[in-house]
Amino acid sequence: HEKDCRNRFSFYILPGVGMTDGEAPERIWATLNAIASRTKEMSSGHRHDVINDFHSDMNARRVHSIVSALVAKHIRAVAQLQMAEETLAQVETTVKQKADDGAAKLREWRAAEALWLVRVLDLSEHRNLDDPYKPRKEKGLTQREMLGALKANDRAAGATQQGVIGSIAEGIALADTRQVCKQWRLMYELSQGLPGSLAESEARVQAFLLKADAWASRAELYLMPFVNDAAAALQDADDDSDFPWSQHDAVGATFGYEDESDDEDGSTHRTAVRRAEDVPDVNSAALYSEVEAVHIALPSACDERVIRHACMRKVVDIEHQLRKGAAEDALDDLRTQLITSYAFKVDQKNISGQIANTRATAKTRSKWRAVEHAAAAYRRARRVMCRLAGAPTPDVRRLRRSDVRALLLYLADDAPGTNKQRPSWIWDDLSFMEGEDKGALKEYYDETARVHWFRRSALRTRWHEELLLVEEEMRRTLRFFGHWKVQWARTAAAHEREERVGSDARAAFARR
Repeated sequence: HEKDCRNRFSFYILPGVGMTDGEAPERIWATLNAIASRTKEMSSGHRHDVINDFHSDMNARRVHSIVSALVAKHIRAVAQLQMAEETLAQVETTVKQKADDGAAKLREWRAAEALWLVRVLDLSEHRNLDDPYKPRKEKGLTQREMLGALKANDRAAGATQQGVIGSIAEGIALADTRQVCKQWRLMYELSQGLPGSLAESEARVQAFLLKADAWASRAELYLMPFVNDAAAALQDADDDSDFPWSQHDAVGATFGYEDESDDEDGSTHRTAVRRAEDVPDVNSAALYSEVEAVHIALPSACDERVIRHACMRKVVDIEHQLRKGAAEDALDDLRTQLITSYAFKVDQKNISGQIANTRATAKTRSKWRAVEHAAAAYRRARRVMCRLAGAPTPDVRRLRRSDVRALLLYLADDAPGTNKQRPSWIWDDLSFMEGEDKGALKEYYDETARVHWFRRSALRTRWHEELLLVEEEMRRTLRFFGHWKVQWARTAAAHEREERVGSDARAAFARR
């Protein structure tokens, strides 16, 4: 077999197969293997009788449980077909609304699918058969192509405006920069003793502190009046030494809106930025204690009572909208990083040699760190939105670790049970792919959307066929039991007409 044979003979793609796996005759060995230790010491005749008894028992059990088994298969087929249809409809809606000439693309894809389903059944057509169920570009993206596109997107970012909106936007960016302190600290620990490591770390700290000082003056001018008015109106909070600020940082604390397992670093401790008196005396972290001690006076950092006050409604709404935009940006970045990470893994399969494999592995790990960073940014933005709204926000969904998975474009990457799962909700919207105007990344995005549609369409068709097969099997089962019901009734009637000893017992056995 060749690599192209996988899709040409895969039961997930071939028409008329349903969800049959072709392994039914092999499942009997799971039972027969268990009696091997008992039959190996038997004579050939005894062994033959024991195996026949086991076969007869399995057949009897299968007949007795066939009704419940078919009902379970029908329920599963209906549920899986509904899920596959909803997923395909979501993909097609996104392609129609967001893609250039989306309706024309769908017509082209459907025509290609119909032609392939006809030609794949003719073995003489296999040699020149184009496979629409895998990307046309086998190798995937190169690192240079991907990095060039991402750097171009970064250069397109604009400057921050002044005023309330600008101050809040700058404060959010400053809070995000402070989160990178973890990576800075780790880099400092790994680079201690190297020339320039201390100077570079100090330069980073000073740059952050300068930005924080500049922002603090603007926050005092534009944001603090709202906070002070709300604090003055709340007379029952004089006993709180931290008032009007919250004891927990909105970025790190969960506030009951997410499980601890959904935290960006997977740990059970809170990652709230601590004030100066809370920073432990650890040598590796001493350099960045000033960074962690900076208090960023955003509306989300206020006490819950202050956030809910009418005086804060304007600034709270502004931060909520900005955080929502940050969550959407982080989600788009997460999708991009997942797609390019998958492309790197495909590229690594075509690499040989220890040095080249080591470099490719390092590249893939670096890309996965970018995936985790984007997921963490989305979760931080969502947590702050939940805090500002006082409840989980329905328009920004919860991102679990199981949701952070790439679109699989090759059947070789499918794990058992993958085709019974709904794709992660992050792929319901493919509009982020249209942000690229041209280049290798745009081409790879287009190929990803095309293959995703083809595979979702094939999965929908297979589950539809599975439903038809199960329903036909149900009808045949009814005819089977109806036939034998008549046969046993006739046998019982014949025994009842007999006038010999034991005929009544045989008739009763036939009717039981």
